[in-house]
Amino acid sequence: MSSFPSSVEVLVVGAGPTGLTLANCLQRHGVDYLTVDLNEKAVDTSRALAVQWRTQEIFRDLGLIDEARAAGRHIQGIRVVINGKETLKGTLPEVSAHYGRPLVLCQSETERLLIENLTRLGGGDRIRRPVEVLSLTPTDEGVTVTLRDLQAGPEAPTHTMTTRYVVGCDGARSFVRKSLDIPFEGKTIPGEFVVADCLLRWEVPSHDDCTRFKAICAGGGVLFCVPMFAKAEEAEAEVEEVTAPEQVTETPPAPPAPAPEAKDEEEKAEEPQAETTEGAKEGAEEQKGEAVPEAETKEGTPEGEKAEGAAEEEKKEGEAVAKTEEEKEEVKPHLWRIITTVPVGKEGPSKTSPSKEEVEEIIKKRVPSAELVDMPWSARYSINKRAAHLYYKDKRIFLAGDAAHVHPPLFGQGMNTGIQDAYNLGWKLAFVLKGGAPTQLLDTYEAERFPIDCQTVRRTSRGFPGIFKGGIASRFLLGTVVPIVWTRPALTDRLAGFISQTQQAYPADKGVIGPAAVHHAIVPGSRVPNASLDVLDLQEVEGKTEAVKTRDTPVSVHELLSGPHHTLMLLVAMESAPEHAAPKSWTNWIPGCGEPRRTTEEGWLPDVSQKLSSLACEMTCKLGKAGETFSGVRVVVVVRGAADTLGNACEAIKNAIEKCCTEGSGCVAPEVLYCDDSSHDLLDLYKIHMWPGKKAGGAFLMIRPDGVLSHIGYASDSYATKKLRDYVEKYLIPKKEEPPKPQEETKEETAPEQPPAAAAEQPTAEDVKEVVTEEVKKEEALGETEEEKEEGEGEGEAVTAAPAEGETEQKEEATPEEGKKEGKGEEK
Repeated sequence: MSSFPSSVEVLVVGAGPTGLTLANCLQRHGVDYLTVDLNEKAVDTSRALAVQWRTQEIFRDLGLIDEARAAGRHIQGIRVVINGKETLKGTLPEVSAHYGRPLVLCQSETERLLIENLTRLGGGDRIRRPVEVLSLTPTDEGVTVTLRDLQAGPEAPTHTMTTRYVVGCDGARSFVRKSLDIPFEGKTIPGEFVVADCLLRWEVPSHDDCTRFKAICAGGGVLFCVPMFAKAEEAEAEVEEVTAPEQVTETPPAPPAPAPEAKDEEEKAEEPQAETTEGAKEGAEEQKGEAVPEAETKEGTPEGEKAEGAAEEEKKEGEAVAKTEEEKEEVKPHLWRIITTVPVGKEGPSKTSPSKEEVEEIIKKRVPSAELVDMPWSARYSINKRAAHLYYKDKRIFLAGDAAHVHPPLFGQGMNTGIQDAYNLGWKLAFVLKGGAPTQLLDTYEAERFPIDCQTVRRTSRGFPGIFKGGIASRFLLGTVVPIVWTRPALTDRLAGFISQTQQAYPADKGVIGPAAVHHAIVPGSRVPNASLDVLDLQEVEGKTEAVKTRDTPVSVHELLSGPHHTLMLLVAMESAPEHAAPKSWTNWIPGCGEPRRTTEEGWLPDVSQKLSSLACEMTCKLGKAGETFSGVRVVVVVRGAADTLGNACEAIKNAIEKCCTEGSGCVAPEVLYCDDSSHDLLDLYKIHMWPGKKAGGAFLMIRPDGVLSHIGYASDSYATKKLRDYVEKYLIPKKEEPPKPQEETKEETAPEQPPAAAAEQPTAEDVKEVVTEEVKKEEALGETEEEKEEGEGEGEAVTAAPAEGETEQKEEATPEEGKKEGKGEEK
């Protein structure tokens, strides 16, 4: 029986890809957490396959990308076949990512790699199976959770523990979501989804086709096929062993012509042509006879040579046919993920997984020549499009992954979206729990991820019915629209950006994402693209500072960003960018609009260096150095310019930092990494257009631990700098407790309750007499006025005047305190 701690800081419910990713994030940040799962062991089936570009970057940051790439297979392109006719055979566009192709990796392998990586980090004992969560009770200080260890049996005693936060990563049927009555808004799409891992023997043998995603529209439906292999090495070996021809035919192929006839045609092409048809036939037959080995023809007579040649021809035909059959049998079957939809039966959705016979019938309708050798796994489920908000109950309970959103499995977005949820929430929980950051930082999880999740549900739901429905709609989309899109680079890049999840941008509505202060450049809230830089080392040569490259191979930006820290990147331009790279806008030359005007200035470098260095020292003082404090910052200086100017820029930044730290009291000097961008890789990719001068000679970028750009601006832009300071002070720096108020202030607040003060307010007898006298005079004057009104206006007005007399009587009976108040009011 497992023993549970009495309390943890974070309880993760669910040990799927989302929960394990969150566990890895919390483990490397040193957070006290526990992960529980209802299943006895991790999944041993393929399930979710696609590992998109952005997810591979996350795996790289966590430290398991090499194992993932070795265990999976990369998809190079797409192939569309409509009724046996190929309408598209394209290659996936390049994305500005560290890894340029999506990866096919079984979910069982993904979970295994995440668990192994968690064990390497020291968190192997932080996963408990099988554990049932019985209840969740939010309190003022956290959540009280009741658990039961099912390993000891269903009647095992329960255990109660407290936690500050609970994260529900327990799938589409989430207990966390249901137990708290969290709405799961959306609907169920008609139809049933059928997926199966099929070992198929069909005419798809070439290596090129086994790396492409296939869409086959035939037989009144659509069949999507994803190539699968357990390991890349096994995949390569299988492809090399394939001996069938490379021509692919999805419809039943025509009966193949006998191989001997094809060979005879080649022989005839080399033979001299006869003058007559009869002579050609006889000559061909004689030459066929001459092709027989000499040992077999010497014994025959000239009259029997023709008969012997015919017999030998028949023998060759038989051998060729047998050889063809053997080659067909030698075609090794390949493992494919089959995805399609089927209508719901009259009895409603089926509760059982599809059988091998049912799947084979579906495949035969689309590809009659296919042979289903084996089916290791299959599943059937309903198709939903739903989404729930990501935190509830005083922001103590969060949802992530399928527990918060489900949608059609189009473009392979489901698991990847859940992993990004966990990656976004992990560092924020760690900063609040370990770094002392304000809890307002957790509000940004909902603000950032919920719009992205809803967008994914909306886009996959729109494209799903038309593509999977079959018939005219599917043929039009796959046969006409998709090929047109694939020939338009702008549309293809946009589609690839959505599928790869590299072009998602968080909104700037909470202050955690700054304004787009640099026109046409990368937008804050976006994932930072990968670029290559040369690392520099500052050396003194003959009294002059020179920047020398320290390594032959460049370093990637994502390598510099790896780790649980912020990165402040300072950019200095010692030369102008190529003219063709500058954006053309009629507002650029209007003062105050667009980008700063390009001017040639003298002495601009010290000014820019001072501003950038001051910002670096300030951020380091507030957050600390990366690696020394939990929420530290790493400073990277990127210089673009000629080789003889790199040293000047680096020396200017270095001197400015030393001066700033010397003049400031208690200032922490940052550790700076100097890099060279003379190839224009980073600035061109980020579209930051800079040129020497005070206006645009320097710029800064603040990058969060999850690789998202939070702020960008020129060194001369005080507004962008202020927004960066506000972000750090509001979301990252622990709030200082207000000191207790001095005792004197407390006395002043309670002074009105002191007896002497109260006594001073009591009215005297003379005050009461004066008030009564004034009230009597008022009544007499009021009575005279009412009499005049009665005489002039009639009896009706007398009825109206009567209440005034009653009011006068009530005023005469007022207490002394009330009398004094009224008296003061009259004086005013």
